[in-house]
Amino acid sequence: MARVLALALAALALPRAGAVGSGVETEVDAGVDGTMDMSAYMDVVAGAASSVSSAEDMEEYQTNKVDRPKGARRRAHERGLQAELLSEVASSGCAQLGGKWFADPHGNLFQVEQKGCMIDFMLTVAKSPKKHRKRGVIRGTDVMIEPPFPAGKVLANQSIRFDNGKDWVRKW
Repeated sequence: MARVLALALAALALPRAGAVGSGVETEVDAGVDGTMDMSAYMDVVAGAASSVSSAEDMEEYQTNKVDRPKGARRRAHERGLQAELLSEVASSGCAQLGGKWFADPHGNLFQVEQKGCMIDFMLTVAKSPKKHRKRGVIRGTDVMIEPPFPAGKVLANQSIRFDNGKDWVRKW
């Protein structure tokens, strides 16, 4: 008899418990364009007691949510890449680009081969159906490829930025 009474009380209590929401659920509202207001989420993540995040926290969240790596903090990841680059330059005298994949400004992927401080890669050229072999030299973090390429520099995130403003972004 007690079990039946407990079951009946539980059946009555469950629908009413769904009506009571936490402050976090009531603060998250969908915007006009389908985006979510994440101020309450930021407070829960940061451990704040209030239900409103500061404007600085929200601005940082909204600007960094696209390029944020999954499972690791972005700044810690960048510090790790920079430390790896500096140790490579200290040990061999040049940045190690061999075996790494890059995307050129047109989005074409290519892999760089490296022997010592000499690099070699196959590049897709516009208006040509075949790939062309290009060679270059790395001195420290400076990258010099045979003309018509401008001089470049290996950045802390191991991408390469050329003097004309174009980048080779490291993919793998």
